[in-house]
Amino acid sequence: MNVYGIDTNHHHPITSWASVAAWLKKMNNGGPGFDMVRLGYSSRSGEGGLILDNIALASLKTCNRLGIPVGVYVYCYDTTPAAAEKTARDVIAAIKPYKIEYPVAYDMEYGTHNGKATGYKYNNKANAANNTAIVAAALKTIEAAGYYGQIYCSRDFYLNYLERAKLAAYDVWEAAYTSKDTAAVVNGIWQYTSKGSVPGITGNVDLNVAYKDYPAIIKAAGLNGFTASKPATDTAPVLKTIKAGPMSAGDYKKHTEALAADGIAWEDC
Repeated sequence: MNVYGIDTNHHHPITSWASVAAWLKKMNNGGPGFDMVRLGYSSRSGEGGLILDNIALASLKTCNRLGIPVGVYVYCYDTTPAAAEKTARDVIAAIKPYKIEYPVAYDMEYGTHNGKATGYKYNNKANAANNTAIVAAALKTIEAAGYYGQIYCSRDFYLNYLERAKLAAYDVWEAAYTSKDTAAVVNGIWQYTSKGSVPGITGNVDLNVAYKDYPAIIKAAGLNGFTASKPATDTAPVLKTIKAGPMSAGDYKKHTEALAADGIAWEDC
């Protein structure tokens, strides 16, 4: 299945949520689509902790009201696994009041902190082990809290700046602005352009396609605050064997007529 959606943040102000909802329905043949809301970013100190995007909570509230399924992501500046854990805990605390039907993504991209070398660069291949440890710490914390964790990064970053085997258990939201998706990265969501146009949003918009039915998966598993689906109960009739007799012809007629009136089958032995 393909479900088309967007991701939003304060850099591209929303002027009409009604127009956004209508566009998503058009893209999804009447389905609601989805929005991955940027919840914010971790502290630029590199020591962890969430700084909220200034429209994040309002966006979550509005999407919940309009029936647009949402997930969230946090852009990371964390430099250690401990910092990533702190950021992830803040993320979970912030989203608990809201209905989250899509993943909680941890966003790792190229770059340094505040444009300065701090002994750590995400785009240094020698740091792949540390990059991986940071991502894993965040996702483990998210999943330990009962939420569906996911990593967001570019195709190149995933292939070259992470130890993929150590992250194989986690879902991927992949950014790759190519004409077609590829099998290079097994992804659950593909961000295929950063230059989309959506009525009701100012400027360019990131466009995405989800290959999984995340709301169904998350709800069935009891994640993101939902109650797990209960297995269907067995409604097959319970058969019992009761022997009666010997009896007179009159008693036989009386009992069989009573059984028939109650819808109970019987068998002569």
